[in-house]
Amino acid sequence: MKKQLLVLAVLGTVAIPQMHIDRAIAAEETYKIELREISQPADNDSFASSMGFKKDRGRSEWAIVTVTNGKTVKIRHATRIANMIGFSRWFDHKVTAIRTCNGESFDTNDTKKDCTITKGDTVTLPDGKTVNDVSFDFKYTEGGITYTRNVQVSSEMQPERK
Repeated sequence: MKKQLLVLAVLGTVAIPQMHIDRAIAAEETYKIELREISQPADNDSFASSMGFKKDRGRSEWAIVTVTNGKTVKIRHATRIANMIGFSRWFDHKVTAIRTCNGESFDTNDTKKDCTITKGDTVTLPDGKTVNDVSFDFKYTEGGITYTRNVQVSSEMQPERK
């Protein structure tokens, strides 16, 4: 019995910390930021109203910003489109380029100085900066058209809980 308890104690001291190491190594924080919401008329307003459905369907755009280990940032663009009865469908759009700029000041005459441009959907934060210290301009393609959006994660924003 003592040997079994000793084995369990040894395994517990080795295995349980190992289970938490992967969380510490790949600590992720995900911020879901709504960029805009648009109400559009349904395709057939008269039919929708005769059936008692909502006349508008919604479309909203989101930036999903995932920070790994406080240094690596991955951005994804998502669009949610609701049909006339209220069911939603999500469409993800891969980001093709990111411009990371020092976000400490905002001025209408600012010409985006102190920026770095990276191809792809992942960037590394500058040394000494957090996700709250910079702004991101990113490009993505939806329906054959290339768009650019800007997002900055405010210090008041909390990451999504898992």
